[in-house]
Amino acid sequence: MIDLSKYKFNILSKQEIAVVGVYNDGKKEIYNYIKLIKEKEELQIIERQYDLHSLDDIVKLCSDLPVILTFMGKGILYSSDNDNILLNNNPDEYYTYKYINNDNKTFTALTRRDTIDYIIEEFRKTKCNITNVILGPFITSVLYNRIFNQKTITINDIALIYNLDDCIDYKKSLLGTKENVLVEDEQVPTLELYLFSAGFEYFYPSDKVIPIELKEEFDIERNDEKYKKQSETIIKFGVILFLFFIVLNYLLGYYYTNKSNEKNSSLFVTQENRLLLNALNEEKSRKTIILNESGFFNTNSISFYVNEIGQSVPDEVSLTLLNILPLKIKHTQNKKIDFNYKEIIVGGISNNTISFDNWLKKLRKFNWLTHIDILEYKQQKNKTVKFEFKIILK
Repeated sequence: MIDLSKYKFNILSKQEIAVVGVYNDGKKEIYNYIKLIKEKEELQIIERQYDLHSLDDIVKLCSDLPVILTFMGKGILYSSDNDNILLNNNPDEYYTYKYINNDNKTFTALTRRDTIDYIIEEFRKTKCNITNVILGPFITSVLYNRIFNQKTITINDIALIYNLDDCIDYKKSLLGTKENVLVEDEQVPTLELYLFSAGFEYFYPSDKVIPIELKEEFDIERNDEKYKKQSETIIKFGVILFLFFIVLNYLLGYYYTNKSNEKNSSLFVTQENRLLLNALNEEKSRKTIILNESGFFNTNSISFYVNEIGQSVPDEVSLTLLNILPLKIKHTQNKKIDFNYKEIIVGGISNNTISFDNWLKKLRKFNWLTHIDILEYKQQKNKTVKFEFKIILK
């Protein structure tokens, strides 16, 4: 049997992730688990366990790992194209997951929110970070014509039907037979292929997939620990910046004071030493004047802007840059340090474009700025947005 744990793709860097398949047979949930490691160009299965019946056991297996959850079986409904599967039901009560094939035919899997929320909640109680939730078997199609080309495969109780290019249909099937799929002249369990495809799509996102939108308290790639770390990071950054200027002021004073004392101790030795002491004292006075004229020791405004910006940052935004009063030009020796007192540079990562836009609107309402210039706004492969903007002060 071919080993999917050694199948290679063009993926960089090392990272581990768990994929958990949840199947409801009408009486109970059956859990299947694989652990993947992505290193350089290799995506490898390093651990697998199937037919587990304890949710507590499966949660323990995933402890401290990012987790992808997949759901099939009772409670998962399917449709294709414009089938109105919800009829008169409220769409807000359902999760939906969609796959669009090469002919723009849409396959939809959906379920009531309360059908899977309790399982998601069990993972959130631990240190597991839920990175994706997948409904139905359609995710397997991202590997069609990559590592398999069999025209029909059955995963749990759903058979997927393919033509030369992509999935074209599905149908209900009987559960019970452990089916294999042909991969490079060898047989691989379709269930393992299904779980592997979920991990592959995480590292190599497909534009054919429209993921579900979880409830706010289950938001992907967030948990209570992350919220605390973001708040702590902003507070620590402001404190460190404030302490930096205090320590720098102290060190400069301490340095030149020591130099002055050393020269004073040898004042009576030679005229050369007296001249050197005078030169050092002049240098100390000159550089102190330069720093004072530059406003380098004025931390009141700096603390105010750190506090104002830090408190306004939403949970969905992580700051990587906060440059308050940047230098206008590179500093040269014995020249006044020229800060740009009218600018603040802010940069970071946003996981939610709506939240980012609302944050900018909130910032523009502050009465201490005139306007905001966007310097960078770039969509990343992991569906986050890298940004950088400049705040112009009054």
